Amino acid sequence: KDPETGETALINSRSRRLREKWLAYRKEQTDYLSDLFRRGGIDHVELSTDGPVVEPLTRLFEMRRRRQ
Repeated sequence: KDPETGETALINSRSRRLREKWLAYRKEQTDYLSDLFRRGGIDHVELSTDGPVVEPLTRLFEMRRRRQ
């Protein structure tokens, strides 16, 4: 359900083609943001809802500590 319009959409997640297109789109967006942050000198970390968050955050803070 779209929070702005209230419109509900049904997405066929069984479609292999749709899943592949979605993954390609997400990779493109992730690569774009990573490049944007890197060029801007902005530290960032990618977190996933299906994985641990402590390890990636620890690596980020360790990287910052070593840099100082």
